[in-house]
This record gives sequence, C-alpha cells and structure tokens, in this order.
Amino acid sequence: METHVRYLNIVFNDKKFDGDFKELVENFEELRAVTFVSSPKAFFDLTKNFKKVILIIGIEDNDILNNLDKQINPDSTADFFKQLDKDTLEKIAKSEIEIRYARIGQMIHSKIFILSKGNRKRVMVGSANLTGSALSNKKQFEELIVYDQDYNSSLFKIFEDRFEEIYEQTLDYVPERLKKSKEPMTVNLVTANGKFEILSDMIKKQEAFVISSDALKELTPVLDEEKINLDIKNRKFKTIKEIFHKITKKSKERVVLISPNELAKRKPIFMDTFNQSSKAKETEAKVGIKCGTDNLLYRTDGYLYSKKIDDTKKIAFFLDKLERFINAYKIFTIGSKEEKIFTQQRVFEAILYTFVSPYIWKLREIHIEEKGSKSVRADIPVFLVIAGRSYTGKTHLLEFLSVLTNQRLFTFEAPIKPSDIRNYFYSGEVFPLLIDEMKKQYFSSGSDFSTKGEGFIKELSNTLDNTHPCVISTLNANFDANSQIIRRIYYLEMKITFDKKRREEMDSYYSETVKGLNDELLKDFSWRMAHKLDGELLIKYDALRIGREIFKDYFLQTKKTIPRWFNKEMLNDYTLKSKNIWKTLFETRKNGFKVKGNDILVDMKTIFTDHFEQMNAKNYLDPSIVKEDSVVLVLDKKRFFEFIDHKEGLIDKLKKIAKNRNS
Repeated sequence: METHVRYLNIVFNDKKFDGDFKELVENFEELRAVTFVSSPKAFFDLTKNFKKVILIIGIEDNDILNNLDKQINPDSTADFFKQLDKDTLEKIAKSEIEIRYARIGQMIHSKIFILSKGNRKRVMVGSANLTGSALSNKKQFEELIVYDQDYNSSLFKIFEDRFEEIYEQTLDYVPERLKKSKEPMTVNLVTANGKFEILSDMIKKQEAFVISSDALKELTPVLDEEKINLDIKNRKFKTIKEIFHKITKKSKERVVLISPNELAKRKPIFMDTFNQSSKAKETEAKVGIKCGTDNLLYRTDGYLYSKKIDDTKKIAFFLDKLERFINAYKIFTIGSKEEKIFTQQRVFEAILYTFVSPYIWKLREIHIEEKGSKSVRADIPVFLVIAGRSYTGKTHLLEFLSVLTNQRLFTFEAPIKPSDIRNYFYSGEVFPLLIDEMKKQYFSSGSDFSTKGEGFIKELSNTLDNTHPCVISTLNANFDANSQIIRRIYYLEMKITFDKKRREEMDSYYSETVKGLNDELLKDFSWRMAHKLDGELLIKYDALRIGREIFKDYFLQTKKTIPRWFNKEMLNDYTLKSKNIWKTLFETRKNGFKVKGNDILVDMKTIFTDHFEQMNAKNYLDPSIVKEDSVVLVLDKKRFFEFIDHKEGLIDKLKKIAKNRNS
C-alpha cells in the first residue's frame, strides 16, 4: 500500500537505513552543504543547532534563469536576506554562517553534505536537497548515501575534496554591508542605492571572470524567451536581461564583465533601472481585478484573469493543499473530535466565501430578481468576520487566503483605515480586501460615521449595487453587535486553540503546505463560476451554494472523497454563540429569571453587575424574543425557551396546569 512506500531511500554505511533523517545529523557541530534552497528560512531553521555552517547554493532542475537571477539581480539577493530572522543574520555577520554561490556562467547541481564534530565526520550525497519536501518522505522519491569517515575513509576523502573543489569556484553571496553592520536587521537592501551597492559587490567578487561563447549559448535562449506579457516570470526575464547587458561587454569570442570602475561610471543608468523596477512592482501591486459582462474576471490592465485548468492532476494538487491546511486545525489543535470538525468547517467556509466573493455583487442582483424586492439585497453579506481568541489560527487562515488569492494582507491599524475600506467598496473592483485584527467598533459604533459603524454598515449592505468587492477580516471573540448588523455580516467563530508547544512543528507544516501554492485554482474557479452564472440560478438564501457545487465538482473530477468538514449550507455561528450565552445565564443564574405567564421577566442587575455586560448581552438576543426593554427586560417565554433549547420540567408543567385551573 502507498502508506508503506519509502520515498526517501537512505543507505547508511552500506546498509538500508529506516530511521528518520534527523537522526543522521544529530550531535554534529559543523555543516558544509552544497544544496538547492527553496526557502532560506526553512534551511536555517533546519540547521540552527550547528555552530558553523557553510552553504553553497545550488540549483534545481537546471534552472538557468534562477541561477543567473541570484548572481546578478540585487532584488533576488535582497529577497533572500529579507526571509531570515535576526539570529541568522547576526550569525552571518559573525561569519558563523557562510553563504556562497556559483560564478556567472557556472551552475552547481551537486548535493553534498559534510558533518563534523571534532574527529567525528560524516558525508551524505545523493539526489536529495536539504529541503523539507526532499527529506519529508512524502511523495517525492529521493536517494541519499551516507558514510562515516571511520567506516569508509577513502570515499569520505573523495567527497571532502570535491566539496573543496566546488568551494574554490564559488563566491561569497553576502553583501559586505550586511557583514559589517552591527545591526543586520536594520540594513536596507531594497533602495536604489542599496541595490547598486549589492551589484557593485557582486562585480568585485566576480573579478575579471569571463563567459565563454558556449556558456553564453546556454544563457541566451532563456533571456530571449521574453514575450509581450506581464506575468512574473517574464518580467524577471526582462530585468535579468537588462542588467546582464549593462554589466557585460563583448570581447572577440567572449563576453566580459565590466570593471568596478566602469560600473561606477554607469551608476546613473543603473539607478534609473532600479527605480523603474521599483515603480513596476508598485504598479503591479496596484493591478486590480474587475468582472466583465461575460462574468469572467479581468485584470485592470486588460488581461484575462479567469483561466480553466485542464490538468486534473493540477486540480488534485490544489485540493491536497487545501485539505492539508484544513487538517492542521485537527492535527495541532487542543480539543475534542467534534470541536475539531466544528473548527475545520469554519476554515473551509472562509475559503469558500473567499472564492465566491468576486461574485457576491452578482449573486445579490440575482437574489433581488428572485425575490422581486431590493430590500433582500442585505441577505447576502459583503462582510465575512472570522472571530476567535488568540492562537485559534485566525491570522494563519487569513495569510492562507492571501496566498490563494495573491492579495495583500492588511492590518486595521496601519496601513488600512475606515476611509480606505469605504473607497475600496466603491472602486468597482471585485477581489476581497483582507484585513487582520479589525476593531469591533468598526461594526458596532453607534455614532454617525460615513466610513464605519452601524449606520454605514446598514447603508452599505442595503444600497451597494453594481460590481463591488467584499471585506474578509479577523477580530477577537468578544465581538458583539445588534441584530441589524449581525444579519448583514457572515460571522464565523474559531473556538479551539493551537498547541503552543508544537509551534516549530506547525511553522514547518505551514511552510510546506503553502509551497507551490498560488491563485491558479481561483482562476479556474472563476472560469467555472462565470459559466454557471450563464444559466438559470436560485440562491435560496445560501450565497455560497454555487461555490459548493463547484468544489463538489472538484472532488468528483479528482475522484476524492468529500471530507466531513464540507458544509452543505451556510453556518450560523452568531446565533449559536448567542444561544450558548443565554442558555448558560439561564441555567447558572436562575434567580434573575422570573416566569410570569407567557413572559419571562429578566432582572439584569441580578444577572450582571456591569452595565456594559448588560448591553452586550442584549445584543445577543433576537428582537423577536424581546417583548419589552425599558425598566424591565421582558422576553417571550415560548420563543426564548426555543432559542436556548430549554424544555420545561414536569414540576413546571404541573404548576402551569394548576395555575390555569385556578384562573
């Protein structure tokens, strides 16, 4: 069976090794590695217990573009170091970590790991890179041959010499400014001046190295593949090609790097290039998504966004990633089996709402036509609120949605403001605005604000028409609002927390989960959604119903079993929360509730000592339950008992019968 497959095949001192890879690197102090690095952070997390690390960065699958990119593109260098934490940067500054790379025109595809502690040494070679995916033994066949020096000294010597041979042909990848800085975290590598310094540093380290005509032939086809297109890979081609031509000059049959002095003279040209590159990134960040008359999604620069995925294996890949992420809320959380399923359902519902959100405006229009009244527009919420205490995984969920949509994640404090949110609603764009840690006052403030509060939310929900986006936000579990607001937002509550003791394991799991993820599935989803909207549809008070059908199609197409956390209809968490609050109050503070005929008189001062708590508690009651709210809070007994699922006991019923007879 598949579960018994050993994807990472390890041979240790001429014998098959069935243990974990981590056992092979324990109790060593120094590591010399030649390996491809998919995530600098993950690599240095994996090697953080070593006192000395020498990393020679290789390439994967003869990826010439990325190889050249890292050798001449300052942006790539800056991105590499921006991923590292303060401790790692400090080790680099102290030369406890050394990072090296191939010269221009050379490529390194070797995988060699040499471990040492005193006289004890070990070598590891094979196909496996030192990455989580290669060493996780999960659906990636890899080979690793391991020898201790005292078991096979001659083979160990061969690969130790080989490492030194490769080392001599490589260059220090760390910018001098970073090594000299006393505060590595404050080093700015992304300004135009910073980029020019990185490039100057690279040129000096390459010295007078030349590229032969044969090597140039390997590089040129890649550089010439640039098309008139705006995708990320082709923009990278264009940047590398431009820098490459500016730092080289032709000399007979060779291409030679210009000298550091020549580079200094050309500084204004490079500064212009780097400034243009920064502006291009800013422009790309501002490219939005709008909906066409054919219901397909288009970028605001005119390019079609919606795109069908024809490869079923690719859809299966994305479903596996979604399932893996949702399963984290089962694997790493503390709670019962039922509580974990409850949470997973909320996570999936948030993902589903996010995928449907570019069409919420359209579904609101269909709902109006279906019911024949504009007043029902507010039935379909333009706000998704994900509430919960600390460590319930709210922010991780929002980060995951950011990856799936390729949308920036904001915080409510900065840089997003209520006025920004309002402006975005009227921008004509349709992609959701993702906001972490929103303040509850945004929804519950009773003041007359034009950008937040009850009046604004009601006006927005009731009158916003034509194409518009949605807002997806997180906030703390103490959120409360009156019924007029509650029915205008989609409220999901995360109840169980993650196990803090497994933080490192969770971070690694998440890093592996998002690896390779992008917005391709959303592009396919929007393509399918557009075609479904061409037919006759009924909303039936479930704005996500069509989205559920599409995800069912995904599971059927890939022959996967629909998971237990797949919701059949929209959830009603605020009602559940309200019910539990008042059920608990009724059962634990009965002296504050007095049954009188068909009414229940609630003594709020007996139940609550705080006026603020009193007001919050009232917000959790449906208006249909409240008969009077002046001096005394009077509730409809039948409706209240139905609300909290309370059944009168036998004694209560006998008292009621006796009272009716006496009357």
